[in-house]
Amino acid sequence: GLNRLTEIDRVVIKEGQILWGKNYQSTTRLVSELDGYLLMASDSSLSLNLQGSLFESATKDLTLDGEIDLGADSLSILVDIKKGHLKESIPFLNSKTFSLKESDISGSVRVVSSSFNPQDLVFSGKILVQNMNAILFDQVLTTDDFEIQFENQQMLLSPVSGKMEDGGFILSGNLGSVFQPGLYFSIDFDGYSVKHLAISAPILELLNQGQLQGHLDINGLTSDIFITGKVYSSRLSYSIVPFYRASLDFTFSDKIWKFQNIETYSIGMQHHGNGQIDFNKMNMWLNISSDRRLGADDIPILEKLNQTDMEYFTAMQGDFPTVTFVGDIHGRFLRQQDSIFTTHAKFKLIDDLITIQNYRSFPKGL
Repeated sequence: GLNRLTEIDRVVIKEGQILWGKNYQSTTRLVSELDGYLLMASDSSLSLNLQGSLFESATKDLTLDGEIDLGADSLSILVDIKKGHLKESIPFLNSKTFSLKESDISGSVRVVSSSFNPQDLVFSGKILVQNMNAILFDQVLTTDDFEIQFENQQMLLSPVSGKMEDGGFILSGNLGSVFQPGLYFSIDFDGYSVKHLAISAPILELLNQGQLQGHLDINGLTSDIFITGKVYSSRLSYSIVPFYRASLDFTFSDKIWKFQNIETYSIGMQHHGNGQIDFNKMNMWLNISSDRRLGADDIPILEKLNQTDMEYFTAMQGDFPTVTFVGDIHGRFLRQQDSIFTTHAKFKLIDDLITIQNYRSFPKGL
């Protein structure tokens, strides 16, 4: 063991490995093909010089150079990476939500500690990331060059620009800590075509025209991401129905997409609402209020309804596997805050067929 190093002056390492993990099942091979030596510098300290392959790189792209003081329980090691190539085989950068496909990295990071406890390790340095290709919610993500700055155990990002499908984005944030990596991003984006949403959620395939812009905040481990966002489109289409000045405030977590605020203009009315899509159960609910000020000639066959404030309230719920949705519609027409006409109906929507049931109005025969 290391306690007998005083009896020798050099340890040669051939085809060694550095493993990372809490147990055998979760172990990751950080470095392979590790060659070099440990050289005894004094009775209680040694120096090291090792070269190896980072993760599953085909070349020797990693050098470890430094000193370990056994008497003081301290170490100082320089990790130097020259043109390392990362692949999708890195478990702590891969999950059902996010996965790194490949990237080129280079740079140097110094690791120092006053004890042999991993929690006391201090990291400093920079890693340059190039040609990154990743998948986020099944969307293709590519980036321009950026840097990862190591401060203590934190991994901070320089501003990152790139593309997700056809949309551009600018990202700032960090990757959490060395021992608990995660995604902590603030993202501004624009020019993203809504038709690509169907890649992540096929149930949105009818949302097929228009572009989005907005802001996202992503926080959490790759396996437990929480997203808050606000998106906007000047015009988009759901099937053949156009929507104008559409905006959405939402959160996404545990495969549940919650709509805190929906606003848009369509079919001559302003719409506001909230709702939720649960991708675990593949169902949804939606509440929408709609309003319009009617002019003097908007409804020629019902002149008494002209020059009123028209309001409709719609509540619906259903599931996507059966493409069946049911709901209620309440309507009223107001003139100077007095209700002159109200209407109510239940409906069922199956595929593209809508059935109106239990229609009622007051006063009758208006």
